[in-house]
Amino acid sequence: MGMDFWARRILSLVLIGLFVAGVVFPRGDAKQSSPRLDGVGIGTTCGSPSEECSAQFLNTTSADDVVVIIVRHLAGSIIDSSGLKFTLRIFAGGISEYYAIARTPLRMDNVTVVLQHCCALGVQVFAIQGANTRNVFDPRAEFPQIVPNCGFSVGFGPCSGSIETATHDLIIASTLLNDEGCPEASRVSEGFARVAGNGFFEVEYRIIERVQHDINFTCPIGAGSIMLDAVSLSP
Repeated sequence: MGMDFWARRILSLVLIGLFVAGVVFPRGDAKQSSPRLDGVGIGTTCGSPSEECSAQFLNTTSADDVVVIIVRHLAGSIIDSSGLKFTLRIFAGGISEYYAIARTPLRMDNVTVVLQHCCALGVQVFAIQGANTRNVFDPRAEFPQIVPNCGFSVGFGPCSGSIETATHDLIIASTLLNDEGCPEASRVSEGFARVAGNGFFEVEYRIIERVQHDINFTCPIGAGSIMLDAVSLSP
């Protein structure tokens, strides 16, 4: 056999070895996608006129999202067209928080929240990419943090919550409001961005990718209560 045969043979073995090394033993320093919101629900109609409910369509682009629903009041039931089963995380201060894990991307997923009683004044669903799906929430005892009774009736006032130390989390700030809304919340609260809301209800978030101290969230006017929670991000 000529030298060309052996050269081709050796080259083939080298290429096979490189392929196996890349597929079977992928590089440990491969960059992961940055944590982000992967979808925010858009309102749609639901139920019959006699049924107190709120529905949203959710589209996502990635697998293994943590899907969160924030509800003003407590849901009687949650119906999901993709079969997601939502778990109640907490109900306090007039706000409830639910979550599920979507193992595949969602396309026009209909999330319908049926209320136990009047009224569907605030429901918001959104998806988080880059969360730790094995341990969804920051396990520290301070989470979720509830700041109740910031005001009463129409006279709801300013309300603030503070986190002493945030590690590697996505912070969710949910605010129960009167009918004036809180448009200044994300402006006066450093690092927070608005998810969605209306005059009765507001949801903001902030991504913390390294340890930070004194994380503050404030609604300057019209707040009844605030809930701060922390979704753990993948290492």
